[in-house]
Amino acid sequence: MRNEVSLADTILKALENEFRGKSISRVIQSFRNVVDGKKLEVNEGEITHQRATSFIEGLDATPFIEDFDNDYQWVRHLENNWETIAAELREAMKQKDIQRKGNNIWAPPVVEAANAYGPDWRTLVLQDRVWDPVNINLFPKTTAILQDSEAHVPSVEAFFARQAAGTGIKLHTDDCNFILTMHLALSAPEKQSWIEVAGERRYWENGKGLVFNTSFFHQTMNESNEQDRVVLLIRFWHPQLRPIEREALSFLFQAIDNPDGHPSVVKARRQLRAQGSSPPQRPRGRGFGA
Repeated sequence: MRNEVSLADTILKALENEFRGKSISRVIQSFRNVVDGKKLEVNEGEITHQRATSFIEGLDATPFIEDFDNDYQWVRHLENNWETIAAELREAMKQKDIQRKGNNIWAPPVVEAANAYGPDWRTLVLQDRVWDPVNINLFPKTTAILQDSEAHVPSVEAFFARQAAGTGIKLHTDDCNFILTMHLALSAPEKQSWIEVAGERRYWENGKGLVFNTSFFHQTMNESNEQDRVVLLIRFWHPQLRPIEREALSFLFQAIDNPDGHPSVVKARRQLRAQGSSPPQRPRGRGFGA
């Protein structure tokens, strides 16, 4: 009888094969924590509650990052180009056939996020780990700004996010501490649209970036009755991750998304079956990454 191999063990074996001799112990432990159902929980029951089911141990965590020097100079780059980005979005939306030309233009939230985000929160994706080949052609100026080799924008995801007038996002956590979030306000009702992270409130201001950690519980509101709030949203690697750890995490994302089509995972499965294995154990964690 052919030996059964758990998906979690197979992916871990593939990760260890791929990065043998490399310093990725924190990433390996992070994946094991997900499989074992462990989570990061800080200040539970308080307004400063932080929770993550996918986490790297030892990363600094503050609700908002205020200093855009050093690791966050790329935010200034985006602020300096905000008018170009906003104008390109406005011009694209004037096209009557934009829905046909683009890919999931102003898509509603995915099912698991719908309860918190509500049906009126919409996105237009440029990057979701990989760049969308259709949508980046609709936004060449914005894409060039994000991909500027001198700016070093460390994006994992990049998309426009629209919050309708009179709507908000309920209190929630993104359950991941190694990917942070930046909002560049492109069209924000003045002093009427805000985000609260760990109880700290900030108002969006056109042309200004807000950087925050969404593993803290957070909520938003657009109090305007007339104007939607639109931002360019960047999800990016925590700056305390080493480059090799980012590579290992990206490897895990790909392996989990498509294990049967990932050559390293297929190879690891064959190795484990040849060695013999215990009965499969299903991962109990919510998921890995953001």
